[in-house]
Amino acid sequence: MKNLRVSIITVTYNSEKTLRETIESVKAENSPDLEYVIIDGGSTDSTLDIIKQYPGVVTRYVSEPDKGISDAFNKGILMSTGDVIGIINSDDVLYPGAVKTISRIFENQTDIDVVFGKTIKFRNILSDGYIKKPDTDLSKMEYTFLLNHPSVFVSSKAYEKYGMFSLDYRCAMDYELLSRMYFAGAKFYYVDEILSGFREGGESSKHFKTVTLKEHEAIALRNGVDKLWIKKYLRRVTILQHTIAVMKILHIERIIRRIIKGQGVIK
Repeated sequence: MKNLRVSIITVTYNSEKTLRETIESVKAENSPDLEYVIIDGGSTDSTLDIIKQYPGVVTRYVSEPDKGISDAFNKGILMSTGDVIGIINSDDVLYPGAVKTISRIFENQTDIDVVFGKTIKFRNILSDGYIKKPDTDLSKMEYTFLLNHPSVFVSSKAYEKYGMFSLDYRCAMDYELLSRMYFAGAKFYYVDEILSGFREGGESSKHFKTVTLKEHEAIALRNGVDKLWIKKYLRRVTILQHTIAVMKILHIERIIRRIIKGQGVIK
């Protein structure tokens, strides 16, 4: 029986400030059955120079204009040859031992389509972040996104069966894809381990009010949720996001997270 092969995809565009850390996290896995694919959108900074410094780590890469993040994700999936595919963005990192954990699960649970786990959410320093555990009641994906995308690994067969990322979504493409897979019958498996580090301030956060919320509403409507209920729910989410933003400015959020031990504070 051949060893299970894991492919990691990183999508980049002018990512010189954070890309090296991402690549180093993949390199640290030191797995002979790991494939690393980088899809660059035609960067004009030193991103490509950084990629070229890792010929023994980056299996293949391409640098060309694309139609958005979903298009770049799909390019990576089509270029990958692994049995399992994970997506670690150019400002995120793989958590040590993640590939070994994922390989073990997919080898022992041959009928599963998606494995998901915990992530560390951080700003600039991984060790100063906090553990974010996903809600395992996946029925809630009818109206909200529960998972941490960098800590989600999908079998290549699931992409073949259920399709890839929709180009109709600019920020909530991961929610659309995974809810589509779940409600179409894909088998999800939760592992109570940290699989990635997620840096705050990504595309979906930057455009939360203008794009992400609207896309979440459209996906929930497609899933059959009442429109009025969705608007009330998303209004509460917006208020919560605003409150957290104010707390961050006042440094209250970090203090609270360190007091509440159940949050899994790292430092």
